[in-house]
Amino acid sequence: MFLLRKKSNLIKIALVIVLLIFFFLRFYLIQQRLLFGWDQARDAQVVSQVLSGKPTLIGPRVLGPDKFFLGPYFYYLLTPFYLITRGSPTAMIWFLICYNLMFAGLFWLIIKKIFSTKAAFFSLLLWALNPSFIKNDIISWNPVLVPLIVIITWYWCYLALKRENGFIWLLLGLTLGLGVNFHFQIIFLICFVVLFFWLNKQVLSLKKVFLSMVGFLVSFSPLFLFDLRHNFLNSQLLIKFFTAQQTNKEAMAWLPVLNNFVQGFTGISLSPVLILTFFLLFTAALFVKGKKSQQSLIGSFYQASAGLFIVSLIGFSYYGVRPSEYYFNYLAPFIIVFLTSLLSKRNWGQVLLVTIGLFWFGISLNKINPIPFSLINKTSAVKYLTQRFNQEKVNVAFSVPLSEDTSYIYLIEQAGYKIDSSAGPQYTIVVPPEKEEITVIIAGIGLVLPEEE
Repeated sequence: MFLLRKKSNLIKIALVIVLLIFFFLRFYLIQQRLLFGWDQARDAQVVSQVLSGKPTLIGPRVLGPDKFFLGPYFYYLLTPFYLITRGSPTAMIWFLICYNLMFAGLFWLIIKKIFSTKAAFFSLLLWALNPSFIKNDIISWNPVLVPLIVIITWYWCYLALKRENGFIWLLLGLTLGLGVNFHFQIIFLICFVVLFFWLNKQVLSLKKVFLSMVGFLVSFSPLFLFDLRHNFLNSQLLIKFFTAQQTNKEAMAWLPVLNNFVQGFTGISLSPVLILTFFLLFTAALFVKGKKSQQSLIGSFYQASAGLFIVSLIGFSYYGVRPSEYYFNYLAPFIIVFLTSLLSKRNWGQVLLVTIGLFWFGISLNKINPIPFSLINKTSAVKYLTQRFNQEKVNVAFSVPLSEDTSYIYLIEQAGYKIDSSAGPQYTIVVPPEKEEITVIIAGIGLVLPEEE
């Protein structure tokens, strides 16, 4: 009994240490590392409209200005944080703290429940130390929720096999629907769920499938209402997305992106061909391990994961256009958990996992430096600028990278001013500050002030 209690206390102490590392690497100098770009400014503007009494039925667009809309849930998720901060973008920090607290807690509990305590501990350790995950976990935008949606889906799949409860199937469908509304890459996770239950047909019934469909469709209610009010605009854009013929399709356009994703994930630079080889070998290992597993739950989980990896490559090949690297983020929890559940059973495997963690820790320590044009830098420059305004409407111009003006516009308007090109002398924000006529540089951001300044 004493030995069991001692082991339990050691696990708790180790877990606390991992959590402290987890949050240190994410929130050390957070204001100087926090991005406030186009996506974040867009979110802040929409949330401000919601708080002023103008709710929205649509969320961000998928893959560009001419594609379909996602649901508005991420905006409403941010709303209480912007309410508390009275519109200040520091709301992003409070949101990210809450998100990471929830993710770390659920990550530990769910993996411990499905796999083992060892797998949960080493999974959390690797997630805490991985430089790519650290970067992704402190970007306030809708893709940040992808890993959380993945692990919650795992939990509903686990419960659906263990319990005869229709409500679980409703929650499973609702989670997948909300996930797709948060970010479209979750559509691949649906393939995993279908494969998982195809391998566990004994638990299926028409009632359960129906409840899942109901939960899934309910999550699209705001978009349905939007379509009813706008002549089914979003449905037409969605159909066009899947049916439009593209002349410049490249079946392997995703390969360099996968290469970038894996290099960011591992911290190792390899050729795209070698990356693809390892990816396929990893997929094969998943399938073989699943076939050999004596636990039906774990076996079907691995086999469905292998199927997901293959479906992902087929899906991106069919799409034929280069996606962004974060479109592979839904695969990250699968990779981490398979590695840790496989290696944590042996002492040499645990040593290897700790070695990988230390390698990532070294990279991460070198990457937790302040970024140029962070939230605090932009806020400092705008504060300096607004202190020189003497009227509500001001003439501010921008010489900045494409779409970067939105963040400055939001900060200026949040300070209580309206931008009007006809309102008096012109002030200019310049990024990067390379023009000779720049008056002053604040936090790396150039400002051109009127002559009387």
